[in-house]
Amino acid sequence: LGNGPAYLAINLMFELHMVGQFMGDAYLTHHVGGFHGRQKTDLYLHARIKALHELLQHPWFQRVWVVQEVVAAKEVTVCYGQQLIPWTTFYEKTKVFSGPVVSTIAALGSNKGALHNAHSYLGIMSLPLIVAYRMEYTSVFGPNSISYLLRVFGAREAKWPRDKVFALIGISKTYAADLKQLVDYKKTTTETEIMLDLAHFLLDHKEAIDVLDFAGIGSHGYNLDLPSWAVDWTVPRSGMPLYTEFAPETIKYHATKNQRAHMIRGSSRREVIVRGQLVDRIASIAPLPIREGNPSDSTIATLMSYPNTALTHARRQLPESYRHMHSQPLAEAVWRTLIGDRTHSARPAPPHYGAALLAQVEMMLSMGALAQSFQPSQIMTEANLSRLHAQLGEERVRQFQEASQLLQEIDMLYDDSKNQAPLVFCTTEKGWMGMVPRGSEVDDWVGLLWGMHVPCVLREVGTRWRVVGGAYVHGIMDGEGVGRELERDFRVV
Repeated sequence: LGNGPAYLAINLMFELHMVGQFMGDAYLTHHVGGFHGRQKTDLYLHARIKALHELLQHPWFQRVWVVQEVVAAKEVTVCYGQQLIPWTTFYEKTKVFSGPVVSTIAALGSNKGALHNAHSYLGIMSLPLIVAYRMEYTSVFGPNSISYLLRVFGAREAKWPRDKVFALIGISKTYAADLKQLVDYKKTTTETEIMLDLAHFLLDHKEAIDVLDFAGIGSHGYNLDLPSWAVDWTVPRSGMPLYTEFAPETIKYHATKNQRAHMIRGSSRREVIVRGQLVDRIASIAPLPIREGNPSDSTIATLMSYPNTALTHARRQLPESYRHMHSQPLAEAVWRTLIGDRTHSARPAPPHYGAALLAQVEMMLSMGALAQSFQPSQIMTEANLSRLHAQLGEERVRQFQEASQLLQEIDMLYDDSKNQAPLVFCTTEKGWMGMVPRGSEVDDWVGLLWGMHVPCVLREVGTRWRVVGGAYVHGIMDGEGVGRELERDFRVV
């Protein structure tokens, strides 16, 4: 990992792990909570927090080549400054980085603010994925298909975009010889052509449907030179995928049940034929006027208040009882839709998550002019938090902190923590509600494509269709929308 304040960082990491292991999570939360006051006068603690922050956001953990280096190696040792730590020991210590530990280090680590800092920790917090695949790689039963690898590690970074694919090909055992034909740095092939070649490889090996929810013209940065069904793995992803491999089976979606996938080549290199059905046409979309990649105080305020925006929008379009989910109250159906009706460990989401979400929204809105006076990257700095505490009172702040800690167990489908909006709230002509790609439009269709785990937004273009992207629709995520009498083929370009 190069040079850095290694001793200070490792020292604090080991301390936190030991406290959690021997004293329990509750005591660990209390322990790190004291850092806010102590680090002002304890210069040694202050230095260790800064050093640990630097380690947590180290770019090494986010690089795609690291996956190959760690997975394929017989033995791995982490070298940081003068510190040498066996991989298994290092990984064991990093398990402490969740919940209050992460939020505290993020708040105190630098003046960029907790939200920005926590997002920069995603690399090291994804180590369990590498560890899991390292075990699978050495097993004859491990799922080593390239589509699996792309789903799990395709969001990692590389200096050259094509390396995001080439690095993963090296640790894919299935069709390894065929895959390596795609890797040739001497070719002058463009990245678009490489992505299309890979898409056809996946198609011919019946794996294209497994990654189709990553494709679509509705995502930020979509490559217009690619057909809508081909995934551009070179662009950064926005938000967590609706379907993740390592999620507990109990929270995974199964929107097309056991319908057998049918996705084959069409009449040209850019066309495929996919079997599925239409569900309903999008009737309205709740506006989310933010500028991608350009955070501002207005952007943050817009995202914070979006649950209220979605509920107001739903009440204009739908009755107060959501008939597609056993007459669920509309307000409940909306908050469940905004989070995909699941936590990181349960589906449907327990009812108290709705109260926590509403408490957070109320708190954020109550910041009012105070929040607008902050720079967007400084909203969660310690100085501003102190001002906020004084203005709102300790009881309301405590309630907000409890709600915020609870909400770490869910994903807001409309906010990826980078001030971008991967999905937006919509209603359909038949009264469904859902979260669809931000590039979706009124009159687009919600469809089910056999083999996909989630619904898909489709756009009709003459006699053909374009994929807009994967979606969440409240009430059809376990196959309730499947109707074999509606089955048809779509010519997708």
